[in-house]
Amino acid sequence: MTLLPTEAASRADTLGRQLREQAAVYVAMVKEVGAVAAELADLEAQRRAALNLAGQRDPRPPATSLAADVALGYLGALRPHIPFVTIESAERAAEELTGP
Repeated sequence: MTLLPTEAASRADTLGRQLREQAAVYVAMVKEVGAVAAELADLEAQRRAALNLAGQRDPRPPATSLAADVALGYLGALRPHIPFVTIESAERAAEELTGP
């Protein structure tokens, strides 16, 4: 099926509106995730400081590093604009991040 130029222009306008609406939703969600990431980083820094004062070391990888893998893996649709992280590595990082 071939669209006429006027139909194609109308479709492009409709898709442009839908794209802007989804972009607004995306920006709002990413801002929320950013706030959670800041809280995660703060809690991680406090915990590491407390462990350091107690003379202990956290054997797990940094939570912020794992959280970055989770984010990048689940944002795979944005490739090639972000570094390559597979969904599998994102899921592993999510398990490790939320595990005991």
